[in-house]
Amino acid sequence: MDDKHHKARNAHHLPWWTFFLVLGTIGLSSLISDFLFNSHFPKALNDEFEHPDKFLGGKAFKFLDGLTKHVRVTGTYENEVFGYEYLLNEVKKIQSDSHASQLIEIDHQVVSGSYQINFWSYDLANVYRNVQNLVVRLHGSAKTSDSLMFNCHFDSVPGSPGASDDAANCAIMMEVLRVLSRAPQRLKYSIIFLFNGAEETPLQASHGFITQHKWAKDIKTFVNLESCGSGGKEMLFQAGPNRNQWLIKMYSHVPHPSAQVAAEEIFQSGIIPSDTDFRIFRDFGHVPGLDFAHNRNGYRYHTKYDNINFLTPEFLQRTGDNALVLARVIANSDELPRAKELSAGNTVYFDILGLVFVYFSADFGAMLNIALCIVAVVVPFLSWSRVTRASHMKYLLRSTMFGCLFFVISMLVAFICCFHVVAPFLDKTGHSMSWYGTPIFATIIYGSVSLAVMLATYDILHGIVASTFYSPISLGLTVQTYLNGVNIVWSTLIWLSLHFGYRFGYGVAFGLFITLVTNTTIILTKKVNSLRAWVILHFLGQIFVVIWTTFIVNMVVGAFISILGRMGGDKNPDQLIGCLICAGTILVCSYLLPLVLLLRGRFKYYMILLGVCFVTVAIITSTGVGFPYKAPSHDSEPRVQRHYVTHTLRTFYDQGGHIRHTDSGYFFRVIDRNTHRTLKNVLQTSKLIDQLDPEFCRNETYCGIPTYHVRQIDGGGYWLPGPRPTLTHVNRLQQNSVNRLSPTERVYNFTLTENVCSVMVIRPNKEAGIELTDWDLTPVNPQKPLSQASEMRKGLGFPVLIQHGLKDRPKLSFTLKLTANEPFDGAWLDILLVTHHWEYSKEFTPEYKKLLQMFPDWAYTVSNVANVDGYKF
Repeated sequence: MDDKHHKARNAHHLPWWTFFLVLGTIGLSSLISDFLFNSHFPKALNDEFEHPDKFLGGKAFKFLDGLTKHVRVTGTYENEVFGYEYLLNEVKKIQSDSHASQLIEIDHQVVSGSYQINFWSYDLANVYRNVQNLVVRLHGSAKTSDSLMFNCHFDSVPGSPGASDDAANCAIMMEVLRVLSRAPQRLKYSIIFLFNGAEETPLQASHGFITQHKWAKDIKTFVNLESCGSGGKEMLFQAGPNRNQWLIKMYSHVPHPSAQVAAEEIFQSGIIPSDTDFRIFRDFGHVPGLDFAHNRNGYRYHTKYDNINFLTPEFLQRTGDNALVLARVIANSDELPRAKELSAGNTVYFDILGLVFVYFSADFGAMLNIALCIVAVVVPFLSWSRVTRASHMKYLLRSTMFGCLFFVISMLVAFICCFHVVAPFLDKTGHSMSWYGTPIFATIIYGSVSLAVMLATYDILHGIVASTFYSPISLGLTVQTYLNGVNIVWSTLIWLSLHFGYRFGYGVAFGLFITLVTNTTIILTKKVNSLRAWVILHFLGQIFVVIWTTFIVNMVVGAFISILGRMGGDKNPDQLIGCLICAGTILVCSYLLPLVLLLRGRFKYYMILLGVCFVTVAIITSTGVGFPYKAPSHDSEPRVQRHYVTHTLRTFYDQGGHIRHTDSGYFFRVIDRNTHRTLKNVLQTSKLIDQLDPEFCRNETYCGIPTYHVRQIDGGGYWLPGPRPTLTHVNRLQQNSVNRLSPTERVYNFTLTENVCSVMVIRPNKEAGIELTDWDLTPVNPQKPLSQASEMRKGLGFPVLIQHGLKDRPKLSFTLKLTANEPFDGAWLDILLVTHHWEYSKEFTPEYKKLLQMFPDWAYTVSNVANVDGYKF
C-alpha cells in the first residue's frame, strides 16, 4: 500500500466531535454508576404498630444514639460497664415485651484466653484477660440446638465513639432481635446474637466465645456485621470458607443486594490493613459464614467523626432490612444443620449496579468464561470471512495479533507514566495525596495521562506497522481486528485468573459478552464492511460496558483513597492510586482505544488530554486547591490527617536490674505520607529523631518505640525529647526464677503485674545462637514453631498483645523456654514491655496539652501516655 493511500482522506474517518462524545459518555456513565452505587436507601420506618413485623430504622437509630454517647475502649468503664449494661438493659426490655410463644435466654460471658495468628504478614500472640460478651439466644421450634449466629462488637478504638464501627450493627442486631421476638411463631432454628466487647484489641472476645462458650458448638453458620468506613451500603465481601454456595443462595433473598467476590479477593490479599471476627469464627470455629462491612467514607473510620451526626436512619434501615431477611431465611432453612457440608465448592457472586444479584458455582463460571472467550474471539473471524477474500484472512489474523501487541504495550506505557513519572513528581514536589480531599483530582490527573499515552501508543504503533507491512484491508476492518486483539488479551487474563484460582474474571467478562453481542448484531445486519454503521453499533454496546466498569472502578478507587490516609508513610500512595486509576482507565476504555485511528488530526486530542493533566498538576503545585485535608464544616465532611501522639517514659535495665538508660518525650507514629512534613510545620523544631536513628534505637528491641501495632516498625515514627509524663500506675515485669535444664537450655518464669493494655516484644539473643522454642503464653502451633515465626526471622522479636477487660485484673504469669547452640554466659533474652494508658486525659501534663493544641483543625490526634521498659535476662 503506497503513502498516498495513507495520506488520503479515508472514508472511514469519524468527525472531530466523536472524541468529545466518547469522553462525555464516559463521564456521564461514571456519574450514573456512582449514583447507583450510593443510592437505593429505603425510607426509614418508625411506627411499630403500623409495621409490627418490619425492621424500624428510626427505632434502631434512637438506640444507636444512646450507645454512642461515650467512647468505649476495651478495659475502660465506658465499655465494660456503660456499654455492656446499656445493651443488657435493652435485651431485658425486649425479653419482657416478647411474645408469649418466644423464649429468650441471656448469658454473660467473661473470658480469658490466647492464640497465635498472622496479621498483615506479621506473626503475633494475642493474650486477653476478663474480656466480656453479651450472648442472647432466641430459641427456635426445632428440638435440636443447631443455631445461626449474628455478631457485632460494641467496643471502639481510642478517641472514637464508633457509631458505624460497630455500634450501628449492634443497633441493627438489637432491632432484628426485637422484631423476631414479637412474632407469634418461632423460627425453626435458634439464633444466637453475640454482642462482643473486645474486637478492636484485636478479635479477642470473638475468639473467647467460639473456643470456650457453651453455645459455640451449636453454631452451624454465622453472619458477621462490620464496618471499615462510616455509613453507606453494607457489602458482602467474604463468604465461606470456600464461598459456600448455600449461604450465597440464602443471601440472594435480600431486598438490597451489594456483593462482590472481587472485594473478597482484594481483602484476603492482605493489601487492606484490617481484619474482622469472620476470620476467628472461620479459622478457630471452623464455621462457614457471611461477612458484611460498610465501606464508604473511610475518612471518618476510627476517628471522633465516626459519630451519629454523619449517619441516618435510612442507612440502618437498608442494612436492617437485609439482616432481618437473612435471619428468617437461614433460621427457617431445612439445610442449616448441614451448613458445613453443603456446596462447599467455590462460588462466584456479584451484584449488577446494585439492582440484580448473580451467583453461580466457580466450575460453571469457569466453563462459561472459557466458552465466552473462545466464541468472542472466533465470531469476528467468521464475520470477516463473509466479506473478504480467503487470501486476505492471513492479513486479518496478522492485524489481530498486532492489536494484541498494541493493547499490551499501551497498557505498559500507561502504567510506567503513572508509576515512574507523574506519581514521583508529585511526591518529590511535596504534593503527595493531593487527591485525598478532592478525589476527582486523582481521576483527572492519572486518568487523562493514562488515556493520552495509550491513544498515542496505538497511533504510533499503527503508523509503524502500516508503513512496514503491506495490507489490503480497509482502515475500518483494521480497527475491528485491533478490537478483536483486545478480546484476546482479556480472554488471556480470564484464563490466567482461572488457572490461579481467582474469580474476578466476571469483571472483564462483561465487556467480552457485550462486544460479542454487538459483533453478532453487526454480522446479522451485514454492517461489517460499512463505513460507520458498525462503529455506531459498537459504541452503543460500549455504553453498557462503561457503566458497568465505572461502577467497579468507583467501588475500588473510592475505598482505597480513604484507606491510603492510614497506610503509613513508607510508600508513595500516589503510585498505588495512580496504578489503580490507570487500570480502571484501561478497563473502562479498552474497547474504545482502537477507534482513535478513525479520527483525523489525532495529535491534538492527545495534547488536549495531556494538557488537562499538566494544567491540573500545575494548579495543584502552585495553589492550595490540592491540599489533602479538610476540617469539618457545615458544607463539607472531614478529610482529616491522623496523628498518634504518645507521651512516653522509657527506662532500660541491664541484666542486674539496674537502670542503664532512661529518657522521655513524645512519639509520633507515621500514618500517611505527609506526616513528617506536618510535624515539622506544627512543631517548628529540628529535634525530631527518626525511630530508626541510632540515637533513639540504642540497639533496643523494636527500637524501644511505644508500639501497639505490629506494622508500626515498618510504618515509621519520630521521637521528640520532652519532659516526663505523669504516670499513676507503672507496669512491671518480674523474673521469678530461671531453671537451667542444661548448659544450653533454660526455662524462665515471669510475672507481669496487672495492667489494661500492653505489648510485650520477646527477642532471644540470636547473635549468640539462642532461640525461643516454647512458652505457655499461647498454644504453640506445631506446624510453625516460634523460632520460625516471621518476626523472629527478621530479628525484631515476637510481639505479644495483652489486653484486660473488667477491673479484676490478675497478674499474668508465664514461662519461656530458650535453647542455645552452645553454652553462653551473657544475656539470653531481651524483653520490651510497653504499657499504654488510654482515656488518660486527666493525667496529661500542661506541656503535653499545649503540644496537642498546636495541631491544626484538619488534623485528628489520638493521644495517650505510655511507659516503655526494656529488660535483659
